[in-house]
Amino acid sequence: MNLTGYIRDAQDAFSRVNRSVPEYALVVQGRFHAFALAKSLIALDMPVRIITNYPAFMAERFGVARKHVTGCAPLGLLHRYAHRWDLPQRFDAVNRFLHVSFSRWAARQVVKMKPELVHAFSGVAADIYDALDHEKIDSLKILARGSAHIREQHRDLYRESIRADCPDIDIPGPWMIRREMEEYRRSDHILTLSSYARNSFLQRGYSPEKILMLELGSNVKQFRPDREVVDRRIDRLRSGKKMTVLYTGNVSLQKGIIDLIDTARALAGKVHFRVVGNIVADAASRVEVARDVIEFLPRVPEHELPGIYADADAYVFPTLHDGYAAVLAQARAGCLPIVSTDHCAAPDMIVNGESGWIVPTRRADLLIDRLQALDQDREATIKMVENLWQKCDTRDWSDVGRDFIVLAARAFRRREALRRR
Repeated sequence: MNLTGYIRDAQDAFSRVNRSVPEYALVVQGRFHAFALAKSLIALDMPVRIITNYPAFMAERFGVARKHVTGCAPLGLLHRYAHRWDLPQRFDAVNRFLHVSFSRWAARQVVKMKPELVHAFSGVAADIYDALDHEKIDSLKILARGSAHIREQHRDLYRESIRADCPDIDIPGPWMIRREMEEYRRSDHILTLSSYARNSFLQRGYSPEKILMLELGSNVKQFRPDREVVDRRIDRLRSGKKMTVLYTGNVSLQKGIIDLIDTARALAGKVHFRVVGNIVADAASRVEVARDVIEFLPRVPEHELPGIYADADAYVFPTLHDGYAAVLAQARAGCLPIVSTDHCAAPDMIVNGESGWIVPTRRADLLIDRLQALDQDREATIKMVENLWQKCDTRDWSDVGRDFIVLAARAFRRREALRRR
């Protein structure tokens, strides 16, 4: 469908609930996937205003025009340097100050705007909800939760801190848990990014109507390789050369670095492991003693990632806790067979045996088995590469924008139906 068709679909979604496309405020401290979502919605003629601690001129680097952005550079700088020195992880008071300061500033911007739809990220929504109630502004409140339920997140990361004997892992503190739990209660809907994250709410008693799910996507044109890249990968696999298994993203305990290192050690000399990303403080000591079995490379700009994926033969994602993880969509678009844990969006993306494999968390033995099978049965691995190339079923951001609009239209319809009762 061309862009005109998508715009028509977006307008029709709201016309079916007898309303115009709403004024929409997207509130995010940082960037996450918010800028890509906003860009896709702007292309669909949805009136979007991003309220962020990024300065407006920096948003333009990610394809969002300044006129759509209200930014706060001082808070952005404070946030950036605090995280550079790991202050929020080390001091709960710093984390609290950053969240509350931004939330209160954003609340003032939202009140000025009086949007019909507020889509705020969890952790910074509480003061916005207070301001909306105080000013009697009847906005539909859709909370963005990038991870699973915060108690699930706390449980997974606390277990890992015990396993790793590392108290410095970034675990949500009691204050943040209370804050997010209150945001969950006051939201009209909570928007999750995977069936894993959505189920973490349903299992805790939240109604299916309240918990929405929006699968994200990637820039397919950017990450889908030319046929020549796929052919070179197939030639490498058939040649019997050592297979290169790739991981991209932050290197941390949360991302399963312990299991990744155990896997690399077990397959040392048979498989080449390449990791590209920032090394988080809680993983630094483990990285230093694993450089003999893993090639660690620094983080690269997003426009260089397609070349990184092109040089790999398979992708591994041993995460313990992720709501979505954009790198999985990138790897799938790059036609890489994926071996991933189930605590992320991988079960929504991967068909076992066709495009990769799903294993439970903290099971390095199963990661080893699956990667060893990919290495030993090269023809089966080649078939996975061909399946990914032929199907090319990775979602583009235009699909994400259209689906968000449909979800928002349904949310308005549900609220109005409840009020008529």
